Amino acid sequence: MNNKKVNVRALCAVAMFTALSIVAAWATKWLTVAHLTFDAKDAVITIAAYIYGPLSGVAISLVSATIETLTMGGGTGWYGFMMDFLSSASFSVIASAIYMKKRDINGALLGLGGAIVGNVGIMLLVNTFVTPLYLGLPLFHPAVMDMLPTLVLPFNLAKGLMNSAIAMFAYKPVAIALRRAKLAEGAGFGKLTFNRNSVLILIFGGIGVILSVALFLILIYMW
Repeated sequence: MNNKKVNVRALCAVAMFTALSIVAAWATKWLTVAHLTFDAKDAVITIAAYIYGPLSGVAISLVSATIETLTMGGGTGWYGFMMDFLSSASFSVIASAIYMKKRDINGALLGLGGAIVGNVGIMLLVNTFVTPLYLGLPLFHPAVMDMLPTLVLPFNLAKGLMNSAIAMFAYKPVAIALRRAKLAEGAGFGKLTFNRNSVLILIFGGIGVILSVALFLILIYMW
């Protein structure tokens, strides 16, 4: 009976994170560079995956990508859905899988670093082999290949840095709130305190924000 209660609470929390991810995507889609659009939902999904595991990240990514495609897909259809899902799922799953192995500040930072690298690599591969198919172009067409190092790579790097910073800043307060609301078991900490870990979060989060903003400004100027 207790396990059923925990599962229901976790399911409610995952549903809440799904709704929050859609709101985050809607609220931050104003930042566009060329045809690429930034959104902060990967941070929301990653926090959920840190608390409830990588599978929750996949589930939330799938549901949010489906709803976004149906409501604000912009006419990209299956291509937009796939890009949206792969971007969010790869980021949250890589970050949370590493964190599950080492549940401390070092594991959290390593997870986010791995997520940035893995996500950038995956999006480069997908754009290399799938984007030409969607556009009706031959494989390795210059129109796509020239875009990879100058737009796709820096954009996804900037997006990953910003989402990582948001996740770092928000994870601890969210985990504490969920634990106090009995929506998560052992998901967070007893109370908010300022310590060495807080300093590391502020430093790395601040660096992530600065680098991300700088990259976005450069991309907006170039494109």
